[in-house]
Amino acid sequence: MQKSTFSQHTDVTILTLNVYLEHALTSLVAEYSGPDNDIHPPLQEESFVKDASVFKIALIDVEYIYTQRDAWYKIYKSIINADYYAFISLTDLNFFRLPSLSVRGPVSKIKKSLLQLVRNSLQKKHDLTRNNPLSSLSYSEKEIFFFLISGYSINDIFLCLGKSRKTIYQSRTSLMKKMKLGNKKDLHMMLKFCEFIEYYTFKESTRATGDSAYVVKNQTLPLFAHAVENKMY
Repeated sequence: MQKSTFSQHTDVTILTLNVYLEHALTSLVAEYSGPDNDIHPPLQEESFVKDASVFKIALIDVEYIYTQRDAWYKIYKSIINADYYAFISLTDLNFFRLPSLSVRGPVSKIKKSLLQLVRNSLQKKHDLTRNNPLSSLSYSEKEIFFFLISGYSINDIFLCLGKSRKTIYQSRTSLMKKMKLGNKKDLHMMLKFCEFIEYYTFKESTRATGDSAYVVKNQTLPLFAHAVENKMY
């Protein structure tokens, strides 16, 4: 890699509460950055005002989304304000069509992934929609996934769909394999991630129309009757 990989006016925001991950990424970015580049701390306040002279990249740790529900608006603002964004997962979750940065493996591999991300950032910014992380799932897997993201337990899904518990478990196992979810925590993290995408999508629609009355009154999203605190068994 050459130092010119990052332009002189590249602004990288790293959103994570993992200080080791933050310091590691900060060091890698600084290694290939000019003196005028800026690396933000995790909770930097941002506005919707864009500076055309600065190219902004936001790196968002999915664990941060998973554990910090109160920070979702800050994350939302960072994505809106960025010219390019990518999600980070220490467990290497499969985000399919969404841009992501792999931080597993040797440093040389992570450097290569970082270079690829910078190259990709020159392309069009990806739209963040609910279909992105579900693109490879079958209809039945998506059906189970949306029940899970809405807070239903396996028994609830069994009662609603009338499918056998074995079929429901098989669909859950299959979608976990496709999304590279190694355990129930990973599944729960992906559910939270998709809930955040729903939050993001709804915030974008209300920002466009100026109609935030529902959220202010009910403190929830129309799609979700309950927060994602699923019974995984």
